[in-house]
Amino acid sequence: DVNQCKAVMAFKTDSDDIYALKMLSLIYGEMPFSKLFLNVREKMSLCYYCASHSVSVKGAFFVDCGVERSNIEKAEAEITAQLNEIRQGNITDMEMEGSLMALDNAVLQIGDTPSSYISWYFDCFCDGDIISPEEHFRRFTEVTRERIVEAANSLKPDSIYLMLNKEVQG
Repeated sequence: DVNQCKAVMAFKTDSDDIYALKMLSLIYGEMPFSKLFLNVREKMSLCYYCASHSVSVKGAFFVDCGVERSNIEKAEAEITAQLNEIRQGNITDMEMEGSLMALDNAVLQIGDTPSSYISWYFDCFCDGDIISPEEHFRRFTEVTRERIVEAANSLKPDSIYLMLNKEVQG
């Protein structure tokens, strides 16, 4: 038995701009400065956690949160509202810069071990685009707010998965 519920909102996208989708996800819900973390979790206290991630090869985008049953509808509404903020172009310089810093840090870690190079190039092979970590990062630096807005506008709600806790009988 669990006290909190789990909610996953799934979106489909036809965008093939993997770099804009990843930047969207960082700004929307992957980082401590993201809109979901700052607003849905911290400011409004609607979720225990709330995060997004993009699965570009599947044309899918997810928002995942731990939420009390009584807050599910409010959380879903605010998650949608925060996506709409991005769709309207409300992306700060700090969000753009913070996302690039996080990506730069991730790239700098590649090469710390031989296995990190192996993992990097295996992933590139699977994606069909063999590029260096530095080139990968450079492509992110070219992502504009407009591309992120376009990626956000490409998201279409697909389904919502709820794993509910047992209701307490009074």
